[in-house]
Amino acid sequence: LLTRATQLAAFAYLLLLSWFTMAPDPWFPLFGGYGRQVETTVDTSLADAAQHAGAYGVLGFLLVRAALAGGWPSTGLTVTVAVVHGLVTELVQYFVPLRTCDWTDAVSNVAGAAAGAAFAMAVSRVFGTPRAVAQEHSVSSG
Repeated sequence: LLTRATQLAAFAYLLLLSWFTMAPDPWFPLFGGYGRQVETTVDTSLADAAQHAGAYGVLGFLLVRAALAGGWPSTGLTVTVAVVHGLVTELVQYFVPLRTCDWTDAVSNVAGAAAGAAFAMAVSRVFGTPRAVAQEHSVSSG
């Protein structure tokens, strides 16, 4: 159950991140025109790089944890998925109204994905993989 939940969380986050990075105005349904104003303010500050790195850091972390849960391709391939998603997203944004293709965003996406993946590997070394934790839990409760 824990391994499946880890994988579902990674997939759900990938879909959510895709929506927020590729929709013309993803905040409009929640905040109306005010959401666009906030996004424009963030996009013109250093917070933009932190926002991109943080979002892709979470993706890198979740994908590596999902791969370590078992049944998914290697962790290297999942990191590649996060990095490619970050790069392709920026290219696609060139064609999306109200979006821009920005190389600094692409760099932040890649750096965040790599940092999140590295953090997931460190967490796994200290606390174990989701699969190992689930197996340990089933042995101790059985």
